[in-house]
Amino acid sequence: MLRTLDMYILRKYLSTLFGTFLLLFGVAFIAKVHESSNALIKYEPSGVLMAQFFGLSGLTFVTYILPSAVMIAVSYTVAGIRRNMEMAAMMAAGVSFRRIMQPVLVFSLVLSVLFFVYNEYVSFPANYASGDVYNQIRKVSVTHRYRKLRAFNQLKIENRTYAIQSLSYEDKNFIGFFLSRTESNGQEIIYAESGTAQGHLFSLTNIEITEIKNAGGQKVSTTRRQPQLAIELPETLESFTLGYDMDTDGEQRSIFFLKKLIEERKLIGLEYRNFQTELYWHLGYPFIIFFVTYIGAYLGMQLAKPSLAASIGLVLIYTIGYFFVMYFGTALGGNGTLPPFLAANLANFLSIAISGWFFYRHRF
Repeated sequence: MLRTLDMYILRKYLSTLFGTFLLLFGVAFIAKVHESSNALIKYEPSGVLMAQFFGLSGLTFVTYILPSAVMIAVSYTVAGIRRNMEMAAMMAAGVSFRRIMQPVLVFSLVLSVLFFVYNEYVSFPANYASGDVYNQIRKVSVTHRYRKLRAFNQLKIENRTYAIQSLSYEDKNFIGFFLSRTESNGQEIIYAESGTAQGHLFSLTNIEITEIKNAGGQKVSTTRRQPQLAIELPETLESFTLGYDMDTDGEQRSIFFLKKLIEERKLIGLEYRNFQTELYWHLGYPFIIFFVTYIGAYLGMQLAKPSLAASIGLVLIYTIGYFFVMYFGTALGGNGTLPPFLAANLANFLSIAISGWFFYRHRF
């Protein structure tokens, strides 16, 4: 009997979830088309590029639509079962509310795992790719992601420390080049007014070279100047992209992108707290599916009738609160006020507290 009951509850929930998701997705897609078309049509893009842009953008909607769809669906489903007296009949037969909701809760755990996989392998990479297509439509250089690299111009690897005052990654040239190399017997410092780079070969102009040698317990310094110098280095100009976020925002960085970014920033001694907080957020965010299912089920029991408007209202209250706490927490993690793990999961910990309150408050 319980297996039949589980399948019945799950079917009602999934049919509502499917319809709710399609409704929200359609609204979001129409809004995106309306918003972006007006901004992009002046560039006279091809139909292929427009299709790519909206197709990739549509894939990213799932990340923010699915939790809301789940909460609306579960609260509406529970309210409907209760309104039709089916809930009373089940509970009169000795089946507790928690047992009735068991198939939905188990499904939510499975969906949380699938949600994580989808976000990291599809949604965030698609958002990254849509940014590239967007700039193709606007006829921006394919190297647009390096446009902020001129402010990201320090690099330290092993015994070599570099600094570049101004860097144009697209043209492979730079202004104000500095290199310090430390050896067992001393130090060499190279400064150049400008230069270009092709692979490992750096062509420098107006150079000043200072050599500091250890001789008999004393340091002897010599300086010479020359108009040009071609020097082959272990690093290339691309090495300066180590630890660089490629002009991305949080919606474009997958967990794999973040892990690589954090490792690179550790290697060259740059701050990575913001990205570590974001990494922990990626790990914790999928659990929102379970929280909205659990909380939505108990909220559905409080609805006097299965009102879609009431379900949407409950979702809006919870969603706004969740994202407010989430962004507040990540900001505290970025500035060092809270540890990254705690900051990234502050909204989840609050959801656990709310779920625990419902669990002990409603023993049915």
